[in-house]
Amino acid sequence: MKNQFFGDVNDYRKYGLLRCLQQVTQLRLGVCWMLTENDESNDGKLRGYLKEREQWSNFDPPLYELLSRLLKPGLEPAVKLAGDWDVLPGAAYFSESFEAELPSRKEFFKKLWGNMADRPLLFLDPDNGLEVPSAPRINRRSSKHIYWDEIKDTYAQGHSLVLYQHFPRKKRDDFIKEKANQITACLSAPLVAPFRTANVVFFLISRPEHVSHFQRVHECILQRWLGQIESTMHA
Repeated sequence: MKNQFFGDVNDYRKYGLLRCLQQVTQLRLGVCWMLTENDESNDGKLRGYLKEREQWSNFDPPLYELLSRLLKPGLEPAVKLAGDWDVLPGAAYFSESFEAELPSRKEFFKKLWGNMADRPLLFLDPDNGLEVPSAPRINRRSSKHIYWDEIKDTYAQGHSLVLYQHFPRKKRDDFIKEKANQITACLSAPLVAPFRTANVVFFLISRPEHVSHFQRVHECILQRWLGQIESTMHA
C-alpha cells in the first residue's frame, strides 16, 4: 500500500468489503498496510467517483461521506486518515514501513504478530499481492509482494486473512482459480473466498475456527455492493 492510493475507487470497494466483514462476523479487525513509499506514477488518482455522488454513494453512504473529505483542497491522501476518520470502526492498524531486505521483513512480521495477537481477522495490503517469480526476495521490487512462507506463518498465528491481490495480464477467471487453489493447498484452509472487483481481487482465507462467522458475507456483499464486488466461495 502507498499513501497515494488512499481513498481511490479501489479503496472505496476495499473498505466497503472490510466493513461488511466487520458487521457480519463481529471479529476484531487488524489492518496491516505493508506501507511503501509513494512513486511518481498516476496510480492512486482514481478519485473521480467522489464527484459522482448519485452513481457511487448508495453502496455505503457513511463510508462515501468519509472519503469525500478528500475533496477538500490541500488535503494530502494518507493511510493514517483511515484511523483518524474511523473508516473501519474499532480496527487496529499496523503502519510500519515495509521494505525489501530480508532482515527487515522478518522483523516487520514479528512486530505485526505481536501487535495483532488479539485480532482474529487480519487484512494484508501489499502493493501487488502474492509473490511472483520475477521478484525474488533479493530483488528491490520484493517489497511489493508477500511471500508464501510469510502468509503461512501469519495464518498460523491464529488469524483469518484478507489479502489484496492485483490482476496480472492473464485471464482473470483462470488467475483467481489458480491463486485460490494455491492458497488452499499452502494453508490447508477450509474456506477461501475471492472477492472480485473491476481492478483487483481480495482473498478471504478462513481459519477452521472462524468458518461459521463468514456464512453471511456473500449475502451482505450482494445487498450492498452488487455490480462492484463479486463474491464467490472456494471450499
